[in-house]
Amino acid sequence: MRVAHNIVDVFMREKRMSVQEAMDAVGVLYHKIWDQLKADYNALPIFREAKKDEVTREYALGLMEWVEGNVEFSLASGRYFKELAGDKGIRESGLVPLMPPKFE
Repeated sequence: MRVAHNIVDVFMREKRMSVQEAMDAVGVLYHKIWDQLKADYNALPIFREAKKDEVTREYALGLMEWVEGNVEFSLASGRYFKELAGDKGIRESGLVPLMPPKFE
């Protein structure tokens, strides 16, 4: 079976998980990472120099937007969703229809 997302494939192989179990585990992992990223952003040091503080926060916010942009790209991309790219139902439900397995 081929999986479109490398981390899902790794979880399936290394942890002997089904596709759904791997997707659930990746979802938990991504939420933890995102929560930590937000916590780190809120705990950025204060340099007491307005320009340094501004540049640091702007850079960190850019990193957070890059992560979110990657998710947005994945949802909108035909690479992952073919004709369903940009489908609002996928975003709202969080459910992704899987293609039938290909045996090689």
